[in-house]
Amino acid sequence: MRSPDAAATAIARGQRGKPRPTDDPHAELTRRRGDEHESEQLDRLSAQCGGHVDLSTESTPRSRGQLEAAAAATATAMRQGAPLIYQGQFFDGRWQGRTDFLRRVPIPSQLGDHSYEVLDTKLARQVKPSVVHQLALYNRLVGAVQGLELTLGRLASVAQRPPCDESGTTSGTTIRP
Repeated sequence: MRSPDAAATAIARGQRGKPRPTDDPHAELTRRRGDEHESEQLDRLSAQCGGHVDLSTESTPRSRGQLEAAAAATATAMRQGAPLIYQGQFFDGRWQGRTDFLRRVPIPSQLGDHSYEVLDTKLARQVKPSVVHQLALYNRLVGAVQGLELTLGRLASVAQRPPCDESGTTSGTTIRP
C-alpha cells in the first residue's frame, strides 16, 4: 500500500491528479445549475426548431465500442435530417466529443441540402480558451461526418440567454474556432 506522502509526491510531480472530493456542495450546485440551463435551452431550441432527437444516455460512453455505437447513432440522425440533435456523440478513433446541440442549417453538405452547426451551453459569463478549443474540436468532428466544416460555433451562456429570431438564428456569442 502506498503511503499518503507517496500520493502527495505523485500529485506534485504531475504523475496523477488530485482526488476529487466526494461531497462538494459547490460542485453539486454548479452541476445542478448547468443541467437546468441546458434543459431550458433544450426546451427553447426544440420548440423553435420543431422537435429534437435525444441521444443522451444513462452513462457516458467510455469504451471504444460504446463510443463507436453512439457516434453511429449521431451520424444516422444527421443523415435523416433531424432538426435538432441533443447530446450528439462523435468519435474518430482518437478524439471524441459530445455536443450539447447540433442544429440543422440550410447549408448543403454530403448529408444533402443541410448541414449542422454546433451549439454549446455554458454557465460561465466569459468564454475561456478551453471552450474555444472544445468548439473547434466539435466542428472538426462534425465536419468529418458531413463533409463540410463550418467556420463557427455558437455558445449560449447564462449571461446572454440568447433568443432565436424569426429566421431560426440563435443570437449570442459566435466563436470562430
